Amino acid sequence: MRQTIAGVPIDALTFQEAAARALELLSDDRQHMIVTPNPEMAVLAARDPQFKKILFTSSLALADGFGLRLAAWWEGKQIPETITGVDFGLALAQIAEQKKCSVYFLGAGEGTAEKAAQNIQRVYRKLRFAGASAERIRWINGKWEEEADLIDRIAATEPDILFVALGHGKQERWIKDHLSRLPTVRLAIGVGGALDYYSGKKKRAPGFLRALHLEWLWRLGVEPWRAWRIFEATFVFLGLVLKNPRKKVQ
Repeated sequence: MRQTIAGVPIDALTFQEAAARALELLSDDRQHMIVTPNPEMAVLAARDPQFKKILFTSSLALADGFGLRLAAWWEGKQIPETITGVDFGLALAQIAEQKKCSVYFLGAGEGTAEKAAQNIQRVYRKLRFAGASAERIRWINGKWEEEADLIDRIAATEPDILFVALGHGKQERWIKDHLSRLPTVRLAIGVGGALDYYSGKKKRAPGFLRALHLEWLWRLGVEPWRAWRIFEATFVFLGLVLKNPRKKVQ
C-alpha cells in the first residue's frame, strides 16, 4: 500500500513483496519506473516540486534509508523494512536471469558499468546483458546534453530492464523524459552509486554497520567530501520531518 512519508511516496513492502511486485510489473505490457527514495531525495523533493511529481509517477517506490522508517514512525505510519537500491538491483538481476530478460547498465564512471556487468554475470551466469556504457549526460538550463544517438543505441540493444546510474534527481528525471523512446524496456530503475559497488570500485560498509543503520557513517569516513550530503540526509531531513506534529502509529 502506497503512503506519503516525509513528502515522498513509499510502498510499504517487505523485500520479498517488493521483488514479487517487480516481477508483476515486468510481466505486464506497460513501462514502469522504480524509485528508491532516501532522506536526501526527500530533501530534494521538498525543494523541487517537479522532482517530487516524478517520484509520484513511479510504479514502485521503496524506502532506501532507515531515516524514512523513523519518519514513518513520527507520522504514525509503518514501513516493514529498509530496501536499498544496491540490494534491490541484485534482486532485479536475479529476476531477469530467471525470466530470461536482458539488462542494460547506463551511467557511472568510465568503465564502471562494464565492470559491474562482468561481476554480476559471474553470479548470475545466465543473465543476458544487452549493454553497459558510461555516457556524458548533463541537465543544463532545463535541457539534456547528451550524445545525439544515445537513445537509438540503447534502443537497438532491446533491453527489458534498464539501470540508470546518474545520481538521484538526475536519473529519475532522465528516465521520465526518455523511457517512452525505449519501447522494449519494461522496468527502469535509478540506482545511484550501485554500479560503483557492483564493479568493486567502492566497498560497502561492513554488515554489522548496515545492520545498525550506520552505513552513512562508513561513507563519511571513506568519502569525507560527502559531508554536506550526509548533513542534508540527517539534520536537514530531520528538520523536514519535525515540521509536522508527532502522530501515534495506527
